[in-house]
This record gives sequence, structure tokens and C-alpha cells, in this order.
Amino acid sequence: MAKNRSLNKIGKEFDKLVMDMKKMAGQYTKADGSKKQQIVSKLKQMTKKKKQLQSEMESAVNAADKDVELQIDEMTQLIRSEVTKLIKDEYGHIK
Repeated sequence: MAKNRSLNKIGKEFDKLVMDMKKMAGQYTKADGSKKQQIVSKLKQMTKKKKQLQSEMESAVNAADKDVELQIDEMTQLIRSEVTKLIKDEYGHIK
């Protein structure tokens, strides 16, 4: 799993995996015997990968949310600072 992959790239990989899993499920219904067991094994591996991708997507979304929160906090501080400066410049003091 690569660090800092974009949510878009993770989403594309996830979508492709889900499509592949659907194809495999279709193959499973037509298969018999040992072929079914091979498909089940492959689907289990794919399910594990799907869970990893879901976790990676959640982490990417949480990281994006943190960035937005940080930007909001920084903008709030900047606005307060500028308003305080304007009031001091205009009135010479702040109550």
C-alpha cells in the first residue's frame, strides 16, 4: 500500500476490484468441483484486498478532513487578527 495515494486512485482500484469480484461470482455459479474451490479462494483474497482499500480510503478521507479543519482554524485566526488590528487602528483600543 503506497503512502499518500489520492482518494481518486484508491477509488479507481476499489471499483476495478469490485467489478472483478462480480465477474468471479458469475464464474462461481457456472463452475463445479475444484474450480469452485479455486474461485472461493480467490474471492477470499479479493475480499481481504477490498477491506484494505476501504481502510485506505477512510484514512485518506480523514486526512483530507484534518487538512480542511487546519485551514479553517488558520483562517479563523487570521480573520481575528485582522479584525483586532482594524479595531485598534480605528478606535485605538479594544474592550
